Amino acid sequence: MHGRLIAATTDEGPALNTVFLLDLHGKPRAVHTAPAQVWESSLTWLADSRRLLFTTRTSGVMLLDTVTGAAREIIPRPRGLGEFHGVAVGRDNRTIALAEMRMDGDLWVMKRKE
Repeated sequence: MHGRLIAATTDEGPALNTVFLLDLHGKPRAVHTAPAQVWESSLTWLADSRRLLFTTRTSGVMLLDTVTGAAREIIPRPRGLGEFHGVAVGRDNRTIALAEMRMDGDLWVMKRKE
């Protein structure tokens, strides 16, 4: 939860590719439909309370503007790697940690350049 909204997705049914925002009363609003299943453990708010990061089965890290619904890939998934299941953002809002999953898990940390 960030601010007054909770970012969520589902792990079953036809809405696997959808990012929802829930208000404090639990009312869901679909804000984006991705081309592949969204990993629920990857939904991570940025400090501006407007944008969030997420990953899908086929993408790298996506940046979603929750007001416009526009999303773009900001960190492509390198060839030969597994899926990025988890994303975390550092307190500086510039460092991103990614959890890669194959048979074992790897942790990646990336820092944004100025």
